[in-house]
Amino acid sequence: MKEQNTMLELDPIFETLGLLFISNNLHKQHKDNAIEELDKFMINGEEFYNKHLKYLEKYIQSFNSHKIPHELELFFFGQDEDELFILFAGLLGMNRHWLQPASQGSQLNSDHEIRLQLLNFLIEEQSGNDPLPFPLQEGKLDDLSYIISYLNQTTLRESLKWKLMMILERPKYYIKELIQLVQSNLPAFEQAKQDIDKTLQKLLKNYEKMIVNGNFEPLDFATLLAEKKIIFPTLIMPLGQVEISNLCYCGLQVYLLPAFKKNASQSNELLLSRLKALSDQSKLQIMQSLKSSPKYNLEIAEQIGLTAATMSHHMNVLLACKLVKIEKRSGKVYYTVDIESVEQFVKELESFLL
Repeated sequence: MKEQNTMLELDPIFETLGLLFISNNLHKQHKDNAIEELDKFMINGEEFYNKHLKYLEKYIQSFNSHKIPHELELFFFGQDEDELFILFAGLLGMNRHWLQPASQGSQLNSDHEIRLQLLNFLIEEQSGNDPLPFPLQEGKLDDLSYIISYLNQTTLRESLKWKLMMILERPKYYIKELIQLVQSNLPAFEQAKQDIDKTLQKLLKNYEKMIVNGNFEPLDFATLLAEKKIIFPTLIMPLGQVEISNLCYCGLQVYLLPAFKKNASQSNELLLSRLKALSDQSKLQIMQSLKSSPKYNLEIAEQIGLTAATMSHHMNVLLACKLVKIEKRSGKVYYTVDIESVEQFVKELESFLL
């Protein structure tokens, strides 16, 4: 039986934001970017892309051909700043009424309330729901010097700090412009979705079947539903998984990654993916750090000397290889070594070599 908070349709807001982000960061062809990322998982990227992901080219091209430009589009989505895309997805996803046709700028929250929401999403993204070493002082959010000081204590890139400072100085203005940009491009998303409808319906049917049968391993649906998460499938990130507050987005093809295949623990493909992951010094340092105790994202980043964005990339690979897992304690997110999976990996390597 389908749970009420498990959606079986794409989220137009998330997809439109994702398409806008990609359309402003195509420094090279999307196919080349995807293949490069797949190769990091020890997958034959070109073969995998041609077999499973070719529809993405049509999806993105269709959106771009119908897209309505906006003067702040590059400001919002340029420079590969996916952290800002996630912040916007959280803010608009949790305030969907802002995008309703009857909504006007006067119906937005106050500058103070928008600042608070944005910074809370930032804290969640930076620290995995665990308090930062420098707690947010809500009473000072209207003081620009405090905001600048606060952002300077984060591990964000300087270009992103600068953008956030501008947005937080005039949040109502910038969010109103962002809403206008998204609203004007919802039709472009709908057209792009229609242009790949046959492929999309197959993917959604497969997704629904796995959920109903309880066979969807990439996400722990039982845990997420118990926490009252709203779970959407996503096409713009077909191999990704994202949690933003009570929203969760699961790629329609994430189960194709080696760690989620049936009997994946016995496959040479997964073994090679894990070996490649551990051959990277930063990922190996992360595993060594987690050996002593579970940690949240920012804690590991500061210990190893990585930015939050780089840290997030490494953790995604380690999670996909099932070398680490997520534990939630009192609503806080921690990373820990997946002991059972690592022990299985060691046994397989021993069996393979000895």
